[in-house]
Amino acid sequence: MNILAAILALVMTWTVESKNSVAPSGDIPPGITAEYKCSFRKGDVRQGDTATLVLSHPGGLTITRIELFLKSNVSSGSGDIAVLADGQEISALSGSFSEWIGAYDNSAYHPLVLFSDASLACHQLTIRVLGTANSLHLSHFTISYQPAQSHMVTLKTGYETVGVLTEPYAGAGVVLPSLPDLESRYLVGWSSVEFWSSSSVTWIPVSHTFYPHEDMVLWSVWRYADTPDAYVSEPVSGEYIYLNRQSSMAMSGVPSDGLLDCAPLGSDEEQQTYEIVFLSPDSATIRHTASGAYIGASGSKLTTRKTCWHVRHEGEETLFYTLVNGIPYALFAGLIDASDPDDMFSYTGLVRMGDTPSPMVLRRTSADLVPVYTCHPEVGQGISAPISDTDPDSASFRGYIIPFGNYHLLIRQGRKSLRME
Repeated sequence: MNILAAILALVMTWTVESKNSVAPSGDIPPGITAEYKCSFRKGDVRQGDTATLVLSHPGGLTITRIELFLKSNVSSGSGDIAVLADGQEISALSGSFSEWIGAYDNSAYHPLVLFSDASLACHQLTIRVLGTANSLHLSHFTISYQPAQSHMVTLKTGYETVGVLTEPYAGAGVVLPSLPDLESRYLVGWSSVEFWSSSSVTWIPVSHTFYPHEDMVLWSVWRYADTPDAYVSEPVSGEYIYLNRQSSMAMSGVPSDGLLDCAPLGSDEEQQTYEIVFLSPDSATIRHTASGAYIGASGSKLTTRKTCWHVRHEGEETLFYTLVNGIPYALFAGLIDASDPDDMFSYTGLVRMGDTPSPMVLRRTSADLVPVYTCHPEVGQGISAPISDTDPDSASFRGYIIPFGNYHLLIRQGRKSLRME
């Protein structure tokens, strides 16, 4: 092991407390979690028993040394020991306690080095002990490591930096903020890719905890406001998109495992289009146009069973809901499953309905209403990617092209000119 790395390394200890728990001590990095399981009792591993320690840290750690403290029976005790980093085996030992330590000993715990002389970066470390002859007795694990570095996220709107977020510690993530609406534009989220004009994009929602793996830049994603007739203000049967206009996430596809997909508006209009039949102003059925499957509810789960939905319709709001044991549950797009921070996703499901207005609307499916998104709200809708001036009499610079029918408006260094295409 590198001498400097050894000097800088911190040491955490995990002591076996029971067959299902370990106790931390020493230099414990913020954000780490530990899971321990023994198939017999506490740290006792007989032939065929297993004991496994799993350490997880979303920001990652650089491991420099791993030791396991254990003892044996008076004259026996052997096993297979494996160390895995992010699921890949990086060290393995097979043999008897006397081969590892020099003699059997049931009176004192001895350190067994499982990993050393290198540095290993990983987000999840697994140490697994399998007994092959009675018995091994585990006391604690010591792990030397170098702490991961927290990361910084620079937030930009166009070319302007609007904020800098820094993780309080590695792996903590940062919460992405909202920004005030602009004239005819509003923020829908943040993107790791800068773009000028698009009708089919993905983004990270505002208020979402984002976990950077390096210092990076995120650009704000703005949506141009819809035309005034984009949303249904009267309950008239037809084909529509069921949309959360606050997040611009639309219901998509048909139910599976009690839930429905959702996706950014315009990303797949065929899958986002539904036939809404109003049986009365306050009741309706919903059917997926492309597949013909109904969108229904059974208890708190979504199904393909034909269901008569209740409708709350106020102004442009259209909210479908059902009763579960007499309690209203709303059909809502843009819910976020955060049970796994590394694999968060949005979905459409049923949530308990409140009295406050919701952002759910029925949006018309017309090519004239395709949304346009941009990371550069300082310029107009329909802009092209930046251009470079090839005029030999001027320095190279960035500019924009805005189409108007057969004409293009060129904006260059604050000056405007018009040319025919």
